[in-house]
Amino acid sequence: SQAKMYRRKAFHYVLAGHRFNQASQPLLSLKCYDLAAPEYLDKGWSFAEDHIMFTLSHESKDSQYQAECATKLVKPSSQQFMDQQAAFIEHYLKLLARNGTKNPLFVIPLIKANDIRVIYGEKPDVLPVPDDEGRDMKVRAKDDTQIIEWEDLERLAFHSGLGSKKPFKHGCPMF
Repeated sequence: SQAKMYRRKAFHYVLAGHRFNQASQPLLSLKCYDLAAPEYLDKGWSFAEDHIMFTLSHESKDSQYQAECATKLVKPSSQQFMDQQAAFIEHYLKLLARNGTKNPLFVIPLIKANDIRVIYGEKPDVLPVPDDEGRDMKVRAKDDTQIIEWEDLERLAFHSGLGSKKPFKHGCPMF
């Protein structure tokens, strides 16, 4: 029996869609990207999925389909860099404004800073100290000379969870 090679076919659809777009054939380009989308959606190919969804949301003439595709770009689990995520959100908001959408479902996670506790390794040698008005909490070392940076906590949590063999890469995602 012959292998089906669905991913290869979808990859060639994306390449063809790009070529058709360069040749000023938007309908053929959209058709190719639309045929490739089911093979990449929810399969862990986040960058390919984002590229396809951005192209479909940007080039399509159907405003409802544009909104569907743009909604898939704005997600908390995105692996894109912060500037790319900001561009996706800006594109999404412009699309909503252009289509006159009122009160869209736009889920942004709510983080309650006072409920977050990070514990790593042994009992940390830090004390939570409220600020002047008692609202914000700052973490200081016991000798009160140095404020522990968030990146330090992130690095320690990373190494305690995955060990010191893997390199730590500090990132600042939007979500």
